[in-house]
Amino acid sequence: MVDVNAWLKNAIAATDDTEATLTAPNGEVLKVWASPLTPNDLKFISRKHPNFMLQPSMEGMVDLIIAKAKDENGQKAFTLEHNASLMRLSSNIVTGAFGDLFGEQMTTEDDEAQDARKGKS
Repeated sequence: MVDVNAWLKNAIAATDDTEATLTAPNGEVLKVWASPLTPNDLKFISRKHPNFMLQPSMEGMVDLIIAKAKDENGQKAFTLEHNASLMRLSSNIVTGAFGDLFGEQMTTEDDEAQDARKGKS
């Protein structure tokens, strides 16, 4: 029999962080890392941005980057104080970082796949 608590701890510990490189127009580089999105992250973002999973917004992307991005030491890279500055960055920088960190987790289904999942044919 599997020890469920041990399995959960191992599954959480075994997740790999993703990496994003933010490059300023002057060429200066900032690298950040993030752990995969969790149900708690999606709960957090859906409170502020109810339709985020279907229609991601720049503000929602910035909120998730602030919540999840870590520096090379595993410490939070951004705080709420960085929100205004992050919102003034080029959209290419924000969407690039968001895509690198979370893009593979944000795949959406087309209408046909949604209908099939819901049992409508």
